[in-house]
Amino acid sequence: MSSTVVLVPCSAGKVDHPAAAGELYTGSLHRMARAAAGAWPGAEVLVVSGRYGFLRLDDVVEPYEQRIDGPGAITPAELRRQAAELIGDRTVVALLPSAYSAAVISAGILPSSLPLAGSRGIGEQRGRLSRLARLAAARPAVAEAALEALVYWCPEAELGYRPTPLDVAELAEYAVAAVRDDFTGSAHVRDLSRRSHLGAGCTAALVLSVAIDAARAIAAGEPVPALRRSEFLDRRRAELAAIPAPAEQLSLAL
Repeated sequence: MSSTVVLVPCSAGKVDHPAAAGELYTGSLHRMARAAAGAWPGAEVLVVSGRYGFLRLDDVVEPYEQRIDGPGAITPAELRRQAAELIGDRTVVALLPSAYSAAVISAGILPSSLPLAGSRGIGEQRGRLSRLARLAAARPAVAEAALEALVYWCPEAELGYRPTPLDVAELAEYAVAAVRDDFTGSAHVRDLSRRSHLGAGCTAALVLSVAIDAARAIAAGEPVPALRRSEFLDRRRAELAAIPAPAEQLSLAL
C-alpha cells in the first residue's frame, strides 16, 4: 500500500451510465487533478464525491447530481468513517478546491499539502494543476539533463566510476520531488547521502542543481536551460571557497 494518498475532486460532468470512478467524471478540473496527481509517483488516488465520499478509481457507482457543499451531501461523520478504512494514517495531499478541502477538513482529515489553497478562481487552480502535471511528466527530460551534466561536466576519469541508470534516475526523481515540494509548500526530506559515491570527483549537488533547474523550467512550461561549462566551473569555485581551510576546520572542531 502506498504511503501517500492524493485526493482529487469529482465533477458535475459525468458519463450517463454506471462506471468506475476513474471513468465516471469528465469535468476538466477533475481530469487536470488526475494528471497532476502523477507528481506523487505511486500514490493512491481517491476521488472526493459529494454523494459517495471517498471513491477508489475502480469503485463502480451510478451517475448523480450532488454538490459537496449542498443539501444531502455526504456528512463529515461518514467521511470520517470512510477515511479510517481507506486512508488511515497515510500522508494526504489534497488537490481540491476550497469547498472540497473544507469538507475533508471538517471530517478531521488534515492534509499535509493543499496545493490549491489560496488560489483566486478556477483559472489559477488550473494553472497550478497544469504545472504539477508538467512536472509529473518531466522525469525523462530531467534524467536526460542530469546525464548530460554527468557526461559533459564530470568525465568518468574524474568521477572515478561509471554512472548507472539508477544514479541518473535517482537524481531526476529527487529533483522532481524537490521542485514539487517547494511549489506545494511541503517539507522535502529525501536524502541522497546513501549513494555517497555520487559525491566523488564531481559533487552530486552540482549535477543535482542542473536537474532541479530542468525540473523547474519544465514545470513552468519553459525550455530546459542549456549547459555551460563556465557556469559549472563558477559553481565549483564557489563550492571550494566555502570549504574551511585546515586551520579553520581545526578551530571549528575545537
